[in-house]
Amino acid sequence: MFRLVKMYWRKAVRDWRAKHPGEVLNKVTFAPLLKQVIDFAAKPETIVKGFQACGLYPLNANVEDYSKCLVKNRT
Repeated sequence: MFRLVKMYWRKAVRDWRAKHPGEVLNKVTFAPLLKQVIDFAAKPETIVKGFQACGLYPLNANVEDYSKCLVKNRT
């Protein structure tokens, strides 16, 4: 989900700057733009799929590959 939000945020800012040359993205324009991005990218099914992929919903500790997190002994 966060990757999608980040990707769409970058696109939204690029589009906004193209439509508003010379203007500054401030508090007044930031919030509505962010709301558009979140409404588009953060759909409930996307959030659920993200939690399923990492084993948090439903809880499943076997989904994650913990070997990437463990330090291997070096001699």
